[in-house]
Amino acid sequence: MNWKELFFKLALLAVVAYFAIGAINDKEKIKDFSVIHNDVNFYYSYLPALFIYGDMSFEFVDNLAEKDRKKIWFLTDPDDNRHSKMTAGNAVMYLPFFLGAHVYALNSDYDANGYSVPYDKALHYSALVYLLFGLWILMGLLLKYYSWTAVALTVVALALGTNLFYYTTHESAMTHVNSFFLFVLFIYFTERWHRKKFQVTDSIYLGLCLGLIILIRPTNGLIALLPLLYGISNFKSIWEKIVLVFKQKWSLLALILSASVVIFIQPFLWKLGTGNWIIYSYGEEGFFFTNPKIIDGLFSYRKGWLIYTPIMALSLIGLYYLFKTNSKFKWSIIVYFVLHIYVTFSWWCWWYGGSFGSRPMIETYAVLAIPMTAFFHEFTKKSWFKKALLAVLIYFAVKLNFFQTKQYVSTLIHWDSMTKEAYWAVFMKEEFPPNYFELIEAPDYEKAKVGGGD
Repeated sequence: MNWKELFFKLALLAVVAYFAIGAINDKEKIKDFSVIHNDVNFYYSYLPALFIYGDMSFEFVDNLAEKDRKKIWFLTDPDDNRHSKMTAGNAVMYLPFFLGAHVYALNSDYDANGYSVPYDKALHYSALVYLLFGLWILMGLLLKYYSWTAVALTVVALALGTNLFYYTTHESAMTHVNSFFLFVLFIYFTERWHRKKFQVTDSIYLGLCLGLIILIRPTNGLIALLPLLYGISNFKSIWEKIVLVFKQKWSLLALILSASVVIFIQPFLWKLGTGNWIIYSYGEEGFFFTNPKIIDGLFSYRKGWLIYTPIMALSLIGLYYLFKTNSKFKWSIIVYFVLHIYVTFSWWCWWYGGSFGSRPMIETYAVLAIPMTAFFHEFTKKSWFKKALLAVLIYFAVKLNFFQTKQYVSTLIHWDSMTKEAYWAVFMKEEFPPNYFELIEAPDYEKAKVGGGD
């Protein structure tokens, strides 16, 4: 890396950090604000249970004061065993920040109970750290193939023009930024694994990344298709790739074993707390693969991905340029993306509860950054007018995203009940229309659980 590239990358990260820290500071001014709430109570509960209370059965909760007891969430099975609803991957990602906060709390006047201010702030800023590291690695990969202008446009579009920004600055302890970082890392090692002829060390890195990705959200294991289909150009090359990979038996074994070691963390924790190796903690919740809500997931006003993050449409256009330039990622990205859409919107609650836009699409931005950059690179070749046009487009996309983020925080954009009428009634407005509650429509969760959708 030369000094120009270093300055380029640092400058872009500084821009992202400037806006992100500003939004984080505004959020922290809200009274009683905490990122440890809702689903995060489940994700995070492993750490205080294991490292502070030394009890994965969660029986220690009974001895806590009522105000502290409410913070630690768990489910109880028919045998009265207590366990977290969510898997432990996010807790692994929190771990270095949690340990730093715990050491600080032990040496300060704060309660070292896992839930005081130092822990909350550590988790709040952890997403920004993972985002910046992810963008740094992503830029290094993209600069091998595309122009600096294209890479800069992509970084600004993704980091500031999508709901990735909201989940970095507001609900920052959710899974999505952590998964985005791991997806970037996985793509980086996929390219390096092939370029360096399947070295065992790279196989281990790939496996560790894959294991963590699955440990955070099992369905994200579909990302394993990227290295399997990398370099595929036709049907003949599929067989050639299979033969090539299986010839690298030690590398393949290293990948599988390293991924398995990480994934094994979950049954180990379940066994430690309940005596059972395997638990399905989602009860009646599940997938309806014969009735996916793909159109709703992409275009509905309730949570439509392209409604609330329209800039991502450019990444879909960019798929054409991946084929035009014969990118080695072309088929792997398309197959992965199609399957991700199908699986994601086959989940019973296709809108994924309260969220800004379609949150399960956020980690895919690491993958879709490649076709987006390909589009910017080809579209702006030798044309300053086109570069300026795209810069203006991204500027307005960022402005829209910032404004709608504020609307979501103030509930002008409702967390789960938006309709077409409500969306346009509040579009670019700062006050509630007088008939707002007549315009929104709450989803029917019970109907959705039996496959009725909404």
